[in-house]
Amino acid sequence: MSFLSSPYSEALYRKATPPILSTNSGEPIIPSSAVWYYKLYNGSYQQSLNAQTVSTPIRYEFAGALEIQFEEEPDYCLVRIVENGSLIYEGTYQDLSSITVDPGVILRVNVRAIWNEQDDFICHGELSYDFDAEIRDRSDFTLNQNELAPGEFLLLTCTNVSTLEKLSVTSPTPLEIHTYPQNGTVYCVIPYPESKKSETLTLTATYGASTRKFNVTLKEASPADTYEIQASAIDILLAISPDAQSELLKQLTKTTAKDTSTLYFPGNAFLNPLDLGYRAAYSYGTEITVKGTNTVVRSYGNEYLTDAYGSAVPALMSGEVIAIGNCNALGNYVVIHHGLGIITWYAHLSDFNVMQGDIVAKGESIGKSGNGGLSDGNGVLILCTVNGTPIDPDYSIGKQLLP
Repeated sequence: MSFLSSPYSEALYRKATPPILSTNSGEPIIPSSAVWYYKLYNGSYQQSLNAQTVSTPIRYEFAGALEIQFEEEPDYCLVRIVENGSLIYEGTYQDLSSITVDPGVILRVNVRAIWNEQDDFICHGELSYDFDAEIRDRSDFTLNQNELAPGEFLLLTCTNVSTLEKLSVTSPTPLEIHTYPQNGTVYCVIPYPESKKSETLTLTATYGASTRKFNVTLKEASPADTYEIQASAIDILLAISPDAQSELLKQLTKTTAKDTSTLYFPGNAFLNPLDLGYRAAYSYGTEITVKGTNTVVRSYGNEYLTDAYGSAVPALMSGEVIAIGNCNALGNYVVIHHGLGIITWYAHLSDFNVMQGDIVAKGESIGKSGNGGLSDGNGVLILCTVNGTPIDPDYSIGKQLLP
């Protein structure tokens, strides 16, 4: 027997593999039995010995309706469906979408498909499929806004997602995408792209048979505000030195939450210090200059002032304290993770009220106001990061991020 007539040569024949049957989510369904013949180069037929089959029924997930698609239309196909031991359907696969069951109900499905032998065909055979089918609600995708400015982030909400690995979020623009599954819903946090190819960001979300395309307008960065201070103390110069700024960025980018499965703000709006008696000083993006010098640094947060030294500084939203510490650029600081990788920093504190690992409530005092040197009085510097990416605090302060 020549090599071309042996089972080892099956990979050389285009139709040696039976046609694929798939769910409406695009997942291939493996047959329980396969008798498949393909035509050899000498004109005779060889039975495929490498067709994949399974002996135990596999459970497949269908989005919205029980729909199956053949890679190649069979000449004959009969489908039988059993629910709780009772036959509820017998007919063609084209009419399966008319079957209605409650989400979560498991159906046993049998499909028998035949491709007849014909003179001009290079393959024929019979396949049987025995599998369990679970129909779930279709996924839905929503985006919190259709415009994005530097320092902001998108929040893409994907519902009815049971397998995170099958969720696809793509864009021609390179994106940093952080995904967080929560009870069948997946939240995707997407900061402003570091590099953009156009003024419009195209985003496509796909899960099984569900897909949606979004177009987001990318805004330019606003001109930075300026802020001048008197260099009256050595600690002020130390706080805004290039080395301190470099250390600050390292601190922001390396501090991320290990556990992102807990969501601390289901629909609640973040507090705004301006509603609590604080006054606004410099803000995110402000260029701060020491009078009489060429030292210029960029603010990565918002400074809020208060008249009294040692005033209570509240947590803007409930969460877990994941770090406390001290550094030149921030002084004493507390870091709180609110879920979805969204983290707020409270700096320039004169004292702490919490410890690492504490769970704090929205509005609870986490420390006391102090003077960080870059302001005209006592207060607190608030920064915000998403998995180590500095974000404009105004994007979350006073905002309700989830419905």
